[in-house]
Amino acid sequence: MKLISTGIKWLDEILDGGIYRGNSIIIEGPPGSGKTIFGLQFIYQGNKPAIYISSKETEKTIVNYGKSFKWKLAGAIKQKKLFVISDYEKVLKSILSFKGSYLEKIIHDKGVRNIVIDDINKLFEVFKDDISPHSISVFLKISD
Repeated sequence: MKLISTGIKWLDEILDGGIYRGNSIIIEGPPGSGKTIFGLQFIYQGNKPAIYISSKETEKTIVNYGKSFKWKLAGAIKQKKLFVISDYEKVLKSILSFKGSYLEKIIHDKGVRNIVIDDINKLFEVFKDDISPHSISVFLKISD
């Protein structure tokens, strides 16, 4: 299987080159521990079409996070390499009925290779009775 970089050199070294394509990775930690920054760095350093799904941050906030690291996220958005989606309810409904959905269109039409969901706890909160861990796994691996 092909390895892809996490975007963090020292972490890739620990992981013997990165993470395996198609794997779903969950980053856990308290508020302020760097989960959002890790996700953004993974997307930015990956330099592949990507979707960043946020339950609380707007596109503008995401771009500002990137500026503090000199990441040109606004340029990536303009070039259609990065899609920031903050309409969480729309996204969650797309996950439940992926075929023919809003997300499927972006993933297939734009060749999206990487997806970050920030924060997955919100996903369970909003649809606790309608979604299963298997549904999330299928969604996270769809870009493989």
